Amino acid sequence: MNNHYPASQKSVRNGRIELMRFVFAVIVACYHLGCSLKLPEEIFTHGYLAVEFFFLVSGYLFAKSLSGCSKDNKNEIIRKSLSFMGKKYTGFMFEYVVVIVMTIIAWVPYFKLSAGELAVKIINAIPTFLLIQMFGFKTADWFVPVWYVSAMLIVMFILTPVMLKSAKKYSLLIAPPLSMLLLGLVFTKCGCFNGSGEWADGLISYNLLRAFAEISLGCTMFYIVQSGKFNKLNEHLRGAAGLILFIPPVFYMLGDFDENMEPTMIVILFAATALCFSCKSAPALINNRFVYFLGKLSLPIFLCHSIARFYSLYFKTALGYYQLLAVFMIITLVLSSVCFILGGTLKKAAAYFLGKHKKSA
Repeated sequence: MNNHYPASQKSVRNGRIELMRFVFAVIVACYHLGCSLKLPEEIFTHGYLAVEFFFLVSGYLFAKSLSGCSKDNKNEIIRKSLSFMGKKYTGFMFEYVVVIVMTIIAWVPYFKLSAGELAVKIINAIPTFLLIQMFGFKTADWFVPVWYVSAMLIVMFILTPVMLKSAKKYSLLIAPPLSMLLLGLVFTKCGCFNGSGEWADGLISYNLLRAFAEISLGCTMFYIVQSGKFNKLNEHLRGAAGLILFIPPVFYMLGDFDENMEPTMIVILFAATALCFSCKSAPALINNRFVYFLGKLSLPIFLCHSIARFYSLYFKTALGYYQLLAVFMIITLVLSSVCFILGGTLKKAAAYFLGKHKKSA
């Protein structure tokens, strides 16, 4: 019996990356619960650093998805850029719609809103629901995690025409020094890589600069991996080394360590992610449908965990921190599963009606 699932054209999922997606999504959720409670025993006090992994992965997959596109004239680049961004939106919009509805439902009992107050809150939250808050529009209360999605989309929208025209040159020549410069600016001004909503001279969010730098580094990672430089090492050793290298950043996120260690942690995250992406196969324990499902669940977890805080904080006076954390994670996983199922159902329904419309036309 073959104990490996080789990469195929049908499935481009990488079990190691999918597993770490789930792990880091849980870390982000635990970190945000801790931000709400501010208790001395809270874990993942540096959990915001997990977002760096998601930006690196997004950059890698972004470069990979555009790597097969040929250089075209200006009109074709514009058309392909808009088409690519359209696909990015539709890839998560159905789950996102479900999350918006869940959030609005949760607001009513938590904030004790009247119908009028709810309407005002919804109107004020429109920039957030439209994912344009990283342009500088106010973020909705208790809906903070979507800043990541907003920043990712803005950066990809800016970089798509650049990558369609000169992907390799940008990724290997411009992205590394530009990313170091931007990350250095963020770190110098904020003292860590958590921009915390601060703005550089009122012009641009430090978190948006952070996203631009790390997505660009993800593009660099793709071309380094594609060069085959990692292939000199045994694939099994590469995969094992990649997973082991994730341990120091996770350990750092758990403790109250010096923020000056964060640049080193990003270098380690870059190396670990690159090593995992360089592997085309993995043991069945890692490359299987369950792990792929965990990876797919990472986005719903990322989107739903703020809603779970509404419900779990009702128990904050009755439960200890670790008991509350367990309740919070159970609620998060339940809401995430509902979001995943309903979002998938909406996506299939939309595809069915669109297909039916095309046939009738």
